[in-house]
Amino acid sequence: MTNGVTPADLEKVKEQQIRKLEVDLKQNQYWMNSLYEAYYLGNPATEILNRENQVRNLSSKIIQDAAKKYIDFSRYIRVVLKPDEKTLKPF
Repeated sequence: MTNGVTPADLEKVKEQQIRKLEVDLKQNQYWMNSLYEAYYLGNPATEILNRENQVRNLSSKIIQDAAKKYIDFSRYIRVVLKPDEKTLKPF
């Protein structure tokens, strides 16, 4: 993984996540799930209020580092939805 996420794509995703968070913060179900998750994982409940900052601070490098840590690139399946004829390769 060398190129990472483009700045435009990253900003688009961050904006979507922040908008979703703004809506979620008004929902009881969000708070119930977030508090349960914090308790279950042993995290302080105050981290719930820090999620917007976490999204804003997300960078392409952070995503690349996480991918390198958690994804085994020697073992994966590539799936293409509706591939172009010229990109099809026989097995």
